[in-house]
Amino acid sequence: MSVWTIYSIGDPAFLQQVLNAVAMLVGADSFERFIGIGFLLGTLIIAFQGLLQGAQSIRFQGLLVSFILYSLLFVPKVSVTIEGAYSGAVRVVDNMPLAPAVVGSTVSNLGYGLTQLFEQAFQTPAMTEHGFADALQVMAIVRKTALSRLTTGEANSPTAGADVEQSWLNYVADCVLYAVYRQINGLTMDAILQATTLEAALQTPIVTGTTRLMLSETPETLTCAEAYGCLSACTTAFPPKFRQAVAAKLGIDQGAVDSRVRAALTTLAQDTLEAQQYMVMTAVLPMLERGII
Repeated sequence: MSVWTIYSIGDPAFLQQVLNAVAMLVGADSFERFIGIGFLLGTLIIAFQGLLQGAQSIRFQGLLVSFILYSLLFVPKVSVTIEGAYSGAVRVVDNMPLAPAVVGSTVSNLGYGLTQLFEQAFQTPAMTEHGFADALQVMAIVRKTALSRLTTGEANSPTAGADVEQSWLNYVADCVLYAVYRQINGLTMDAILQATTLEAALQTPIVTGTTRLMLSETPETLTCAEAYGCLSACTTAFPPKFRQAVAAKLGIDQGAVDSRVRAALTTLAQDTLEAQQYMVMTAVLPMLERGII
């Protein structure tokens, strides 16, 4: 029994159920009787037309061709392998009629092969590997992971007793907003939101104001200048834990997160951006917003 492969961009299990239904329908006795009735009616119609037009006008060639095509396309049974284009999952359906197996395999292989050729020629995102709109999905997952301590997981406490979110909230409320209110060095909220680095956005020159940080088991009250230095140093322990949370939602290894995010950034921005810097800035943005509130 020959095997035909169909590539599925959706759920292979769903397509397997559809093809199993087709195999059961075609293999049922009622289907064969239905086909037999169809041929019988066709024979009677052709014979009746021939009698009306003369005995020599009876043409059974069309009926014979139909019978041969049916015998070639629906009588032979083959096995169909359904392969998930993204997940790699493989499912097999037996006793499939040759016709739907050939059509499904030919169309899916043609589309899959052409997509791979276009990806190689134009260096487009690997849609055959990750799926349609993967870059947008990756960015959305990073943003959703950064929404709150409920989604960041261990990233909010990379070391024992640390509370990164609350520390940033305190720093924003006590130092950043004070600098904006006093317009120290011309700092404005627009300048913060448009900054491309963490330092340009949130580092303040204030040396007299203080804030409370919880980056270890013992909370500390520091000046704004000292506090930013501690928070900036804390980001060295924050990204690995945050990367771990993103990896869990993407369903990939932690080591592959940076390359996946970098590819998405390149696709959307058409520029080489630092994946780790983007993830840190994305995680700090909700903290800035809650600190303002």
